[in-house]
Order: sequence, then C-alpha cells, then structure tokens
Amino acid sequence: MPSLPYRALPLAIVALLGAAACTPKGHLSPSVATKPASAGPISAALKVALDGANVQIQRDGSSRIPRRGSGPFGVVVTAPVTRQPFPGETTVAVLSSGERTLGQANVEFGPRLGTARLTVKESGTYRIEFWSGATFLAGTTFIANVLPTLDGQRSLELHPYATPHVFVTRAPNGSATGLLRWRHWDSIDADVAFIAEWWHDGEKYAPARGARSSFARDMIEIVQNAHDAKALADQPVWRLVTEQFPVPQEMLAANGTWELRIYRDDDHDPLSLSFMVLPDGGITAARKTPAYRGLIDLEISHAPVSKTATKQLAALPRQRPAPFTGE
Repeated sequence: MPSLPYRALPLAIVALLGAAACTPKGHLSPSVATKPASAGPISAALKVALDGANVQIQRDGSSRIPRRGSGPFGVVVTAPVTRQPFPGETTVAVLSSGERTLGQANVEFGPRLGTARLTVKESGTYRIEFWSGATFLAGTTFIANVLPTLDGQRSLELHPYATPHVFVTRAPNGSATGLLRWRHWDSIDADVAFIAEWWHDGEKYAPARGARSSFARDMIEIVQNAHDAKALADQPVWRLVTEQFPVPQEMLAANGTWELRIYRDDDHDPLSLSFMVLPDGGITAARKTPAYRGLIDLEISHAPVSKTATKQLAALPRQRPAPFTGE
C-alpha cells in the first residue's frame, strides 16, 4: 500500500473543513403525519462512530479501527429519543459532502435510541443529519481518515464535531461567556505553532493565545518509557487537536463581524473563523446549518498575513522531551 505524504495530509484536511453543510433535497418522505403543534422533535442530538469489527471508542468521542486501510467503511449514528414517532412519521439519516447528498437510511427507533447505519465510500469530511419529514432534527460534521502508524501500517479514525464552532451565552451581568473551538492536525515529524487574535470589524481587538505542538515531544516520551513495543505499534503519526478560545466578555455589546484569526508557521496559510453579532445580541454565521445545542458552525477562510504574528511565532519556545526514565 502506498504511503501517504505526511505534510500533504493537513492541508487537504483543512481544505475539507471549509465544506458547507448540505440541505438535503429529494429525500424527504412524501407523506408526513400531521402532529400536534406542541409536540417536540423526536431528538435534538446525535452521535456518529465507526461501525464494524475491532472498533475502539476513545475518550474524546472519536473512534478508530487499528490496521484498517482505505476503502468503504460503515458508520453508525445514534440519537437519544425524546418522543416516539407518530404513525407514518418517517425519520431519515442523510449523508452529505459539501453540496452533494451521498446517501440516506431510515432511522430505526427503540425505546431510548434512534439508530441508522450508512456506508461511506472513502475517507474525507462529511455531514450527517437527521430529518423528520421537512423538519431538521440534528446534525454533525465528522472527519474520517486513514492515518499512518509507527509500525508502517494504517489506522482508520473518525472524529465527530469536526468543523470549528462557537458557543456563547449571556451572563446575568450582560457579559458574554463561551468558547470558540478549532481542530487541527499535529504531525509527529513537525513542531508546528500558532498565534490567535480576536478581530472586530476588521480591526485587531485582543490577543487570544498561542501554542506550539507538543505531539512529537509526547510521542518521544511514550516511546522512551514504553515497556512493551507491541503497544506502540499502532500509534498514529498524526493527532487531531482541539483548541479552545474564550470569547471576549464585551462581545455581545459590540455587534458586527467578529473573527478569530489564526496564524501558523510551517507554510500554513493564516485562517479566519468569523461570525456576526446582531444588534439584539444574537449570533449568526455564514454557514446556514441550524445550531446544535447552541453550537454555531463557522466557515474557514483565508486571513491576511501578519508580520507581527510571524515574529511572535518564531519567539514561541520549543519543548524538549523529558529524560528517559525506563531501564
């Protein structure tokens, strides 16, 4: 099996992350039962994971199949049931990528969970949504990728909630509380750093934070202190990292365009994650996907280059691995 070019992978994934969610067409049930106006949705949340043999569920909610190469794979999507479907009410799970609808499956409901299984043809970034007739219920964007491992094999990984998103609430004193979350790939053979800044209506508002990748250092420590080489064999040489940035407290009182600009080294283009604060304090983004539990998916676009950020990136200290503690 040909090996993947390590440095090509993050750029491809970043490009995929900007894919817009799809509003499915042509898949809705022709007959949807009339239901009381007071009835709530069947469900308002869902989870997606790899389906099949040898699936491992990780602490962060991701799933993986060790020593699994490329090719079609199955996913299982589950949703907690808040009420049972009415007679004739059909709920479907729709798989999409960008503007393309790739497949769908009926959701089977048990006493507590609704479950659907779909087949994905290849790795990439995808969107899964549950629809009850013409009513959107819930959705999530996920990344599935085949990653090289330390033993020269491959590992299939699936990571939910892949798109950057923001969650903001208003505190009793009127200030904003919440987080913007951004996910990116770290490589074992790189020491990538980033600097992030908040911008408001095209002007720099405040620094966010910066960090340098610790993946290479962490992996060296694991290898140095490992007592069983077999336990290291299927360790991927890539890691998807979640970065969290607290929102400015004054955000809801300053309507207009807000951005988190992220500057990275190692020939990565600067990124802009933007959204609008409305005069009433509401938040909207270019992505038209309905919010999931208050999470608003954000688009990724290019940001201008910053000479100041470039200097700050160079000044971030590099981290050395801890000394060997094994025998």
